[in-house]
Amino acid sequence: MREIVLKRKENQPRWKLKIGKIREQKVEKALLKMRDNKEIVNFVSSGNFSYSDVINGIDFYVIFVDKRYKFIPLSVTGPNFVEDHRIKHPEVPVVAVRLSTPYKEIRERILEIMKSPL
Repeated sequence: MREIVLKRKENQPRWKLKIGKIREQKVEKALLKMRDNKEIVNFVSSGNFSYSDVINGIDFYVIFVDKRYKFIPLSVTGPNFVEDHRIKHPEVPVVAVRLSTPYKEIRERILEIMKSPL
């Protein structure tokens, strides 16, 4: 596992890692606001280059109540990479984020995923 993570990290240009981090921070801020507004119970980041991130393509786990507690994974990527994520990890919902994507749009996408049958 460690070898896979190190290879992935080495093969990523620094600018791609920065953009990915910014995207994840935007989604994290949206999740924080959603938690503060009681739209979700909580969320957990899988951590960069963790097993969940590298192997399963999961960036966050979102916890919410819909008659019962539910946990959903989320993958964060740019709009140009959504199809790649869906091919590699069809079971993981994707939140496509541009650097200019506003909070409201990210929130709406997460709410759509929460309402969809899992």
